[in-house]
Amino acid sequence: MATLLLTRPEPAAKSFAALCHARGFAGDVVISPVIEIAPKGTVPDLASYPTLIFTSANGVAQVSGPFAQHHRAYAVGDHTAAAVRERGVPCQSAAGTVEDLLALLIADQPPTPLLHLRGTFSRGDLAGRLRSAGLPTDEAVVYDQAPSALTSEALRLLDGTGPVIMPLFSPRSATLLGQALCESVAPLRLCAISDRAMRRFETAAGPAVMAKVQAAGIAARPDADAMADLSVSMASG
Repeated sequence: MATLLLTRPEPAAKSFAALCHARGFAGDVVISPVIEIAPKGTVPDLASYPTLIFTSANGVAQVSGPFAQHHRAYAVGDHTAAAVRERGVPCQSAAGTVEDLLALLIADQPPTPLLHLRGTFSRGDLAGRLRSAGLPTDEAVVYDQAPSALTSEALRLLDGTGPVIMPLFSPRSATLLGQALCESVAPLRLCAISDRAMRRFETAAGPAVMAKVQAAGIAARPDADAMADLSVSMASG
């Protein structure tokens, strides 16, 4: 059976591995994050913002202590929304992409000003587009996503002959992972969260690595559940 190589930050990787095991995956799992999450900057005074926006659970983790009870929040996906709700704040999930979140916020017209708590690297200029749509919105960079080298265990796996299932959870992590691979890479089975993530990997990895790809697919939805379904489907064969 193929080995599952998870390159998300460790808490998210362990959670994803559990999803795959629940769906029947019985192979080995190697965790080797290519991005390290670290606090950055200062979280603004949340009392000034009746509505909070999160595009990653990493942003939720940077808020220490309980949220003020008068807050409401919006999240890009169900996993992030669940992390907010665990902190006692009602949160509506866009269950999709940043584009879906933008459309939801414009349709709902929540109380302003809004605050987007995000990482150093963020796609879609969400705050700027909300302001252009008439919703006063601030943003705060509260965590960094620094590159991290593959572990020796991951390098041994990728230097082997057994197939490796490789979920690509974001364009940036796909780029970093593609850059880290050498031409003698093991047979790969790619599971991408989006077309963009797949294209970024292809560009960074180059033709020699892409020639080792046995199978490649895009998740039915841009969320962990759909990514787990796709990853487990590639486990046999």
